[in-house]
Amino acid sequence: MAYKKGETGNPNGRPKGSGNKDIGALRKVTTTEDSQAVIQQIVSAAKAGDPAMTKLYMTKLCPPLTPKDRLIEIPGLTKKKSLTGKAKSVLDAVATGQITPAEAGNLMNGIAALSKMIDAEELINKLTELEGRTSELESKR
Repeated sequence: MAYKKGETGNPNGRPKGSGNKDIGALRKVTTTEDSQAVIQQIVSAAKAGDPAMTKLYMTKLCPPLTPKDRLIEIPGLTKKKSLTGKAKSVLDAVATGQITPAEAGNLMNGIAALSKMIDAEELINKLTELEGRTSELESKR
């Protein structure tokens, strides 16, 4: 039976606690010692050069490396009035090794977002001014 678009055959969804029964059964019969032994075998095979075990180890057992945020102080950045000046300060900081290119990318994204907000604010101000002028002209008629 075909369902209509936006309709589901089970409006209440899957019952809570009804998870995958196979996984639950596997967890019951697998001990910590078993897990440690399997992990040790994977590590040993990876060290021996087994490409499949190396991939398994790197994708499932090693946490992915992620950059850590840190406080960054770029001399003169807050003193610059123009967004272009701020962007140049960020690029100078990368060139001198003060910050990484990834950190610079995050800062440049922030500067770009600020630029869009300033543009929107200026547009709203201009529109408000034009509406005011229009109202003045209409009231003089």
